[in-house]
Amino acid sequence: MHYEEHMYLTMFTLNLHSAVVQASLADANLMFKRVRSLFGHHPHETRELFRVWHSANGQTQLLVQSVIPPDATAWSLNDILTAQHQCDLRPLWDNISAGQCLAFDVVASISKRSNGHEIPLRRDADRTTWLKQKGQHHGFAVADDGDSPLPLHWHSPSVHAGEKGKQQRVVVPPACATGQLQVRDGAALVACLHTGIGRSKALGLGLIVLPQHYLPPEMQ
Repeated sequence: MHYEEHMYLTMFTLNLHSAVVQASLADANLMFKRVRSLFGHHPHETRELFRVWHSANGQTQLLVQSVIPPDATAWSLNDILTAQHQCDLRPLWDNISAGQCLAFDVVASISKRSNGHEIPLRRDADRTTWLKQKGQHHGFAVADDGDSPLPLHWHSPSVHAGEKGKQQRVVVPPACATGQLQVRDGAALVACLHTGIGRSKALGLGLIVLPQHYLPPEMQ
C-alpha cells in the first residue's frame, strides 16, 4: 500500500528530574498541552498521537506521531536529556501487506458503553475480545495462544488522570497489550496506525507502536 503523506515518529528522552516533566507525567491533560506546544500555531493540522515509553535501558521517552515534525525548541533544554530521534514511518507503512506478522505494543482505553457510560474492561479475557473485535474492523488478527512467538500479554499501567477545566478531573484506567499481530488488510491496518485505537487519545492513549520497526534497539 502507498500512503500519500509523511508520518513522523519523534522520540524525546525526558529528564525525570525536571519539575515540568514530573508535572506533565502526573497530569495527562497538561502533557497533552505540552505536546500541542511542539506544533506552534498549527496543532489542528498535525493529527498527532503520543504516549510515554519506558525503554529497556531505563530511560523514559515521549513518543509523538505526527504529520508535521514537532519543534523541540518549544521545550526547555532542561526537559529533554538528549537530541530527539526521528523516523519517517511512511516507508514502513508502504510495505505493510497481508500475511505479515508484526510485534506490537499499545496502551489504550478499553471500555464498553453501558447506560450512557463508558465502563472500563479489567478482565484480560474481555480486553482480548475487545482487541480482536477492533482487529476485524482494522485489518489485523491477534494471536492469544501459547503457540505464538510473542503471546498476547496484558498489564495495567498507572491511570491517566488530568484536570480538564477548573473543576472536572478526568481519570482513565488504561490497559497495555503486547504481542504479535498478523496483517489481514494492509490498507485498513495503516489507517488504524494513522489514527490510533480506542478512546481518550488526547490523554496519550491509542498509539500502536511496532517496536522492532519503529524504535532503535536500545529503546525496544
